[in-house]
Amino acid sequence: MHSYRMFQKCLDAGIYDEAILAGALLHDIIEDGAVTLGEIRMRFGEHISCIVEGMTGVDEMGEKFAKSDYFILFRRYSEYNWRVLFVKLIDCIDNLETIHGLSVERQERFKREKREVYLPIFEEYTDSIPFEARYAYIKNIAELRRLLS
Repeated sequence: MHSYRMFQKCLDAGIYDEAILAGALLHDIIEDGAVTLGEIRMRFGEHISCIVEGMTGVDEMGEKFAKSDYFILFRRYSEYNWRVLFVKLIDCIDNLETIHGLSVERQERFKREKREVYLPIFEEYTDSIPFEARYAYIKNIAELRRLLS
C-alpha cells in the first residue's frame, strides 16, 4: 500500500517520469526480500535500479546497512541521480503521514531524522532538479516541512 500511495503522490504532483514512478513502486522491494538488485537491474534497467539501490538500506547479501552508511550511500546516489531525491522525498512524506501507530518517542526520533538529515539534503540539491520537476519538488519540500512542524 505504501508504494502505491507514493506512486499516486507522484501522479498527483504532476510527475509522470517513468523511472520515478517505477522507483516509487519498487523502492522497498529489496528490503522486503522479494527480489535482488541484480534482478531489478535485469528487468528494469540501470535508471530504475539506480533509484531502487539509492533507496535501499541493505546490501547485495540482504544485510542491513548501519544508518550512517545508508545516509552516505543516499547522498552519493542523490548526487548521481536526481530521481533518487524525488522518490526519497515522497517516501519521507508518506512515512510521516502514517506514523501515528508508533510510540510518541519513536515518532519524534523519526521526525528528527527527517528534519536533521533528509530535509537539508533535499534543500541542498534543489537546483539539481530539472526545471520541469522543480515546482513539484519544492512543493513537496514545503509539505515535508509542514509535517515536521
